[in-house]
Amino acid sequence: MRQACRSVEGGKRYFPMESKARMVLNLTPRFAKLAAPKTANMPSAAVQTDLFDDHDVYVSRDYITKLSDKVGELAKNSESFIKYDGAKDQNKDEISAISVSLDGTALLLKDKDKKPTFREAMAGVVSLADKDCGRRSAVYAGEVPEYGKETFLERLELELSGAESLLPNAAVQGIAGGAAHNWVRLTPGTDVQVLDSHHMPAYVCKASDILFPKKPSDRDGRTETWLRKIKHSNNNGVDLLIDELEERRQALKKPSAEELDKVLVHLNNQKGRTHYRRERANNRPVGSGAAEAVCKTLIKQRVCCSEVRRSKDGASNIIRNSFSYTFKQIVGINFGIII
Repeated sequence: MRQACRSVEGGKRYFPMESKARMVLNLTPRFAKLAAPKTANMPSAAVQTDLFDDHDVYVSRDYITKLSDKVGELAKNSESFIKYDGAKDQNKDEISAISVSLDGTALLLKDKDKKPTFREAMAGVVSLADKDCGRRSAVYAGEVPEYGKETFLERLELELSGAESLLPNAAVQGIAGGAAHNWVRLTPGTDVQVLDSHHMPAYVCKASDILFPKKPSDRDGRTETWLRKIKHSNNNGVDLLIDELEERRQALKKPSAEELDKVLVHLNNQKGRTHYRRERANNRPVGSGAAEAVCKTLIKQRVCCSEVRRSKDGASNIIRNSFSYTFKQIVGINFGIII
């Protein structure tokens, strides 16, 4: 039962409980606090079953979806009040670099009057690397697919500027895969750019497959040798690999030579970002595993469930809700009580 008020002249009814108790939709703050983390990690069917089995409360799936959207909107509104403070309690002498890593993953969107399509959602991590190549603290950003990635890049720039203001003398390192749009953002905003070391074997393996198609033992041995040179050479090992591939190309037939040319184009484009030995000597990371983990755990496992078909706005609310509760980045969502 809720108390309702209305003036003697009639008109709209006023519910003091809804305006003063900070209700979320028609839920009390305590129940909203209970249900919101579940919507961040599970689809609506699983949340419905969990609430009924554990709390003997039946809530429709449509209402759970609306709650997820509402919490995502609250998280979005709270972002402007959140300031980066991950470096505040860190010893600045122990920080070797501010590392920015990017990654993307395919996300299925279903908008009105349009066929469901797969597009690339983005995730990024701004972390502090210490002198043991460990990660001291990190702040995460994610965004639904959009043309130009402008919203995502603005959010990542905001997080990076906060870290730079606290550590003005630290080197800023950018780590990403070989996609061209990654470096459009990272190149002007970072001091050092590094190709994710786990992406390099893809190029090397393709080259060895072209040169040794019928000799598995030679192919595996050569791949291992090339990768060792790239990671541990005093000079840039990619330059040595390019020279060897160009020499071997002369003995190939035209189809194989054309395929090898594609590999050489990629290697030439990325050779300035493959100084792995130098980066390790400076106690900096050489992989973007944190961003890839975010794509897998928060975007793929949550938004790409078999039961989930969301619009762009709905997927955006899910991602923000998941980031807020998983990484505890937003602790002031207005539920009437601290969450």
